Amino acid sequence: MNQRLLVTGGRGTLGKKLVPLLQQAGGTVRISSRNPQPGDHDENIEWVQASLESPSGWVEAVMDVDTIVHLASTPFKRGVDVAGTRHLLDAAKSADVKHIVFISIVGVDKRDWFFYTAKHDCEKLIADSGLPFSILRATQFHDFVHMLLNDIFLRSAIGFLPRGWRIQPIDSGEVAGLLFDAVRQRPSGRLPDAGGPEILTVKEIAATWTAVMGQRRIISIPFPILMGKAFGPGHNLAPDQRVGRITWADWVAQNLAKAPKDNP
Repeated sequence: MNQRLLVTGGRGTLGKKLVPLLQQAGGTVRISSRNPQPGDHDENIEWVQASLESPSGWVEAVMDVDTIVHLASTPFKRGVDVAGTRHLLDAAKSADVKHIVFISIVGVDKRDWFFYTAKHDCEKLIADSGLPFSILRATQFHDFVHMLLNDIFLRSAIGFLPRGWRIQPIDSGEVAGLLFDAVRQRPSGRLPDAGGPEILTVKEIAATWTAVMGQRRIISIPFPILMGKAFGPGHNLAPDQRVGRITWADWVAQNLAKAPKDNP
């Protein structure tokens, strides 16, 4: 792979899986981050400081870059993802970048939660930018589901979970592999959605998790607002695109079996 690549969010969950694949294929990788370069940074990876919250730094970030893989996100600050993507695209157009690869989420066009609306707006900005692009929508990562459950049960042995929700978790490493394939191929517009190998209820997911992390009491409650309007009808699912192979139980066994168990 004779490419110079910028990976935004290269130190995040997905970036840490993707960057080694790009390096192993011979790509020259640059990471952009809102933070200064850490002391333990791999000297074979270029580092540029640039934040989605500011237009500064992006010209330097995209300089001499062939392909941008846009992973960075600030989900709980309204407007940041859209404004930051606009800053990135403005710089990319001036630098004549050849390909933008963007990670999105299955069903963002059917949700009313502000974060998913922002993701959809970012998709539209990229599609309308005039730059060649590929957009991959994926279902929820195993890592993300674990984080949510950890937050829910952080201070209590009782977890209140949304009744009727179903999730199709996928391994972030497998999504990184799909993004790697997208980088190597020509820009393809909207790629097929990527879903995990199984569709589970939230209760089933929590039961597998608590069996390893320590038993808790699970109570199902209605969740009629925000994401409930999308997760309830299943807009977050890709039942015909079960491209992942690592199940939720597999991921839990591989990643959490040796995790310390707390006893709230």
